[in-house]
Amino acid sequence: MLVVRAAGKRGLATWALEGVGRPSLGAGVFIAPSASVVGDVKIGDGSNIWYNCVLRGDVNQISVGERTNIQDGTVIHVAKNNAQGRSLNTTIGNDVTVGHAALLHACTLEDLSFVGMNAVVMDGAKVSTGAMLAAGALLT
Repeated sequence: MLVVRAAGKRGLATWALEGVGRPSLGAGVFIAPSASVVGDVKIGDGSNIWYNCVLRGDVNQISVGERTNIQDGTVIHVAKNNAQGRSLNTTIGNDVTVGHAALLHACTLEDLSFVGMNAVVMDGAKVSTGAMLAAGALLT
């Protein structure tokens, strides 16, 4: 898989993957220089990705809604398929806050939800609209 650094203002933080795609960024998106946004990742208007975050859409898609805040050190990844063969992307809605150093893997965070610092959300799990997941929690 060939990795190509994206050109332009956001080039230090976004990477295309040959055969997978390149990040798509809405208006007013902030990506910190030390973050890595790789492959098939869509980020909605006004969202922000802070320092040392990794969003890796290498085998499936990551979608981040509008006005969403992904705080420092968060890792977001996907899974190609689960045991039943169902595709497992990661979908994050609008107006979501993800606390520092959270781990989100092949899951769904609906609009207005909150994930606390160091929380882990695993494959197929869902944080419902307006719900809060406590710091350090594990959701499977």
